[in-house]
Amino acid sequence: QSEYKRCRVNIGGKYVYTTAFINTDVTDGNFMSLEFYNKHEEELACVTQIVDINLISADGTNLNITKKVSLPIVFRVEKTKYRCVLDFMIISSIHSIIIGDPALKKELLRHCKVESEVKQLNSLKQNSVQSKLQMNDNSDSSSNNDRGG
Repeated sequence: QSEYKRCRVNIGGKYVYTTAFINTDVTDGNFMSLEFYNKHEEELACVTQIVDINLISADGTNLNITKKVSLPIVFRVEKTKYRCVLDFMIISSIHSIIIGDPALKKELLRHCKVESEVKQLNSLKQNSVQSKLQMNDNSDSSSNNDRGG
């Protein structure tokens, strides 16, 4: 099911807050409205790529995409914050940002994998620190015993 999410987009080192339309019907990528693009065109110039992509929209309209940008985006799903870099094709749209559901799921899966690896690494570090502390406690005890303590 499609839904709206508040998101933060990093444009030229400046954060812009907008609403992203997470669209389960969009399977061909992510989109940015021409109006949103034009509003931030100066900052987006360095991340704009000229492309020649032809798509057919859900209503059967032919879309000729001539610009694409790659941007870092941050949004929350429930209490989890997601950060990712997504490619956005520039089109006429009433939505500032449209994120296609497959792209979102791919990023969420990648994020979950990274999160679990980070948790696993943190757990290993914590176990290592606890082992070192126990070793230090044992050596302190034996040195106290050597002193007749």
